[in-house]
Amino acid sequence: MKINTLEYFVVLAELQSMNKAAKALYVAQPSLSKALGKLESEIGVQLFYRGANGLRLTEAGEKILPEAKQILKYYNGWKELSKLDALEEIEIYTQSVFSHFFLPDILLRFKKAYPNVRIKLNPVLNPGDFISHEIHKPSICLAVCNAALLSRFTEAQGSAPLKLLDGEYQCVFNARSPLAGRESVTIEDLQELYFTMAHFKGTTEDDGFLYPLFQRLFRTIPSSHTMESESLANVISLIVKNPEVFTITYYPVIRLAGGVLQNGLAHVPLSGGELKGAPYLFYSRQAYKQHPALRELVNNIREAAKELQVDSEI
Repeated sequence: MKINTLEYFVVLAELQSMNKAAKALYVAQPSLSKALGKLESEIGVQLFYRGANGLRLTEAGEKILPEAKQILKYYNGWKELSKLDALEEIEIYTQSVFSHFFLPDILLRFKKAYPNVRIKLNPVLNPGDFISHEIHKPSICLAVCNAALLSRFTEAQGSAPLKLLDGEYQCVFNARSPLAGRESVTIEDLQELYFTMAHFKGTTEDDGFLYPLFQRLFRTIPSSHTMESESLANVISLIVKNPEVFTITYYPVIRLAGGVLQNGLAHVPLSGGELKGAPYLFYSRQAYKQHPALRELVNNIREAAKELQVDSEI
């Protein structure tokens, strides 16, 4: 028995006319008559007396009508519950290199599969500040962590995060820069160059992964040699055109910037190794269990990170 057959029965009982009920239900009269006959055959009783003056409920029909209405009420209530539990929006907080070069292809595939789920992508300096336990509007925080940040963010989440890959922040130079061929560089090597970075929003300045580096960098490089750009894509474009400009961003994700070598760029580690750190994914485990869309997005991010790690090791 289909649920719409019960709806047909209720409307027929209320209007007592096959023609009026067909118009009210926007179905052809033969289809409505066929559905009613099938329902009567299925439950084994006649529901209506048919006469010149229209339809009239039989004794069995009178008994079944309130029960049919109750079933429809339950059914419509169940549908409303599903709307309440439906996932409408996911917020993602991450550093700009991930929002510009790693996530867009993943999010495009996700939107094709879940067109009704809104995605708000927020590039921030310290994504861990935005860890949330919200279930109905969950957030994903993709954050590069050292040991201290990993411990703090794990405590905030209340469960172990998902490690995506291994990497480190490196300097990105124009391939014509004299520093481009180095195995590593020091902060002092950078003092004559122009440092540019993407604009960030909504973050605590003193506890991000890069904050200690920025403190050292801004003590070494004069303010006249530092600038902000609207996006990391603009930063990369500026470096491609100017050998005296550099930035610091995450490797191997920067490989996705249209092909670093093909764009005339070079990435060089900073000496000391203090910029090594892994990106981790922080999200509500309860929301992950409840929403298939969130599970698919998390799994897609994990698989894309695995592929990037393999490609960077070739």
